[in-house]
Amino acid sequence: MKIGIISIGQKMSDWTRQEFIKYKERLNTSIQLQLIEVPMLPTKKRTVSIIQKESKELLQNSKRFSRSIALAPMGKQLNSNTFAKELNNWYTNNLSVSFLIGGPEGLSSEVLEKSDYIWSLSKLTFPHMLVRVILAEQIYRGHCKNTNHPYYK
Repeated sequence: MKIGIISIGQKMSDWTRQEFIKYKERLNTSIQLQLIEVPMLPTKKRTVSIIQKESKELLQNSKRFSRSIALAPMGKQLNSNTFAKELNNWYTNNLSVSFLIGGPEGLSSEVLEKSDYIWSLSKLTFPHMLVRVILAEQIYRGHCKNTNHPYYK
């Protein structure tokens, strides 16, 4: 199974990159976790047109996957058990999934409309680079639950 995390921005700190890699490696070959970083366009003022250009890159990269899930505050919140069931469903049906993470202003309305699902990790606001680690950990946690690995407990 292939899962892509497609995210605006390329300046991950060393510790966030190391944590992401840790979960990616723990998944081994059962789930191929890929991080696709879309460069944030350099500008002093983040305009709607800049966000739309970045969003087009997100959508273009998501075409490699059979489903796209936008991460946004207005999305549905899932607990870890429900997410594990979704992950198992994707795995069983041999679906590839992409998670779309916007920049500081979030995702454009076009990305939200074209996504198959909108998911909210929390009502809290997280730094966008940290979202990659949280998401990788939840994928690993769900995989562990589905394979009866003790990490889940």
